Amino acid sequence: MKKTGIFVVILLFPILIYSQTKDRFPGDIPLINGPIPAAQEKFTFAILGDKTGVNGDTWHIFDRAVDEINLLRPDFVLCTGDLIQGKVKDPERLSEMWAEFFRHLNRLDVPFYMMAGNHDITNEFMYDYWKERFGKTYYHFVYKNSLYIILNSEEHQKTKQGQLGEEQLEFIKSQLMKNSDVNHVFLLMHKPLWEMDGAAGEEWQQISGWLKDRNCTILAGHRHHLLYSKINGQRHIVLSSTGGSLVPRAIEEMGKFYHYTMVTVEPDTAVIAVIKPGHILPQDTAVPSFVNKIEKVLQLNTRLEMDVNSPLTIASASLRIENPFEVPLYVEMEIVDAAENSWRFDRTKLSDNIGPGAVFEYPFKGVASINMLSSIPKIRCTIRYDGEIMIAEETSFLPERKDGRRFPADVQVSGPFDLDLKRRPASENDLAENFPVIKAVEDEKESASAKNLWKNISVKNGRISLS
Repeated sequence: MKKTGIFVVILLFPILIYSQTKDRFPGDIPLINGPIPAAQEKFTFAILGDKTGVNGDTWHIFDRAVDEINLLRPDFVLCTGDLIQGKVKDPERLSEMWAEFFRHLNRLDVPFYMMAGNHDITNEFMYDYWKERFGKTYYHFVYKNSLYIILNSEEHQKTKQGQLGEEQLEFIKSQLMKNSDVNHVFLLMHKPLWEMDGAAGEEWQQISGWLKDRNCTILAGHRHHLLYSKINGQRHIVLSSTGGSLVPRAIEEMGKFYHYTMVTVEPDTAVIAVIKPGHILPQDTAVPSFVNKIEKVLQLNTRLEMDVNSPLTIASASLRIENPFEVPLYVEMEIVDAAENSWRFDRTKLSDNIGPGAVFEYPFKGVASINMLSSIPKIRCTIRYDGEIMIAEETSFLPERKDGRRFPADVQVSGPFDLDLKRRPASENDLAENFPVIKAVEDEKESASAKNLWKNISVKNGRISLS
């Protein structure tokens, strides 16, 4: 029975693979998970988080997010409110705050829907300012069979009742009833009402009842940290800030990091992606004009010398750093494995800032007993551009290659390994044809570089240079 079973599996396996392949690749086109939807039903929108409560300038985080959104090209952008620092009653100061915000928002290339936060409407004066300059404090729109309801969690600054107020509650109920056949409902507010007690909590209980059995995603800000919950089968997401006050934490599960949000909507689903600014790059990020400059930055020459008439081995290095960029370069250099192996250098570490257009040269020189020749030090060089490592190089001290080599009458190479030097090296290996016989002391240990060691030996004026 076992032999029969094995025979059947082996016989059918090629047939099954062939059948699946023909079904998967109709028309002989290697498309996985096809076909592509014929109708353009998919679309995307982005959400920018809070931008308030900051000690210091973090507009670069907001600007970076906007630049990346321009690259991703969503259909439109929403926000979670708190666009300005606010909390003022001086019209001139308030106008300055909004002017600052729009200077940064003007770099956005796609439509942007505003929503008020508690910093945007802190009092009745700011409420009236919003109404006069921007229009409605809460509203809705339908896009590709998805309903968007943008709420004002600060409506009480004007109505003096509840959190949202009776009129806004009636508005929510009415829009949900009028758009009962949409694929999705996206409900946005600044403060996460589902986390609040008192009047706000009571209002949310009413809204939650109206959302029952609806395909709805609820989004808010205010907390300045990311938190995902699923309540009654619906996503409730508090989004973090996009440049607002925040003490970032490396543990992403804590939700304390800057981000913006991208939502991809299809008829039966909506996929939400949280994106840290700084990870979406334009197509011209790496260009030859920049890359070619890197080759000019570092010139590193090393040399190792041993004088037959001296008990010392000499290691020297010359580093030339040129900065062809418009920002400073930070250079760190270090002699590795020096002191541990009895090498003595005039200096073993160096760090420096190289300004734009500047050129610096740094010499290093060290000596060690000839008995330490088996422990050759290395020089490590790290160059940072705008805080990031651009060049990281580690090089052994190697002999300087020159013409006019000559060789002594007799050379014996000894070591605790088999050098595999069983014959005279040929002249094409850059050694004279009359190179003397080389003797090797063999042992059971071997070295990967032993076979090539003899290639790096040169003698001139009584000085032996080798790798």
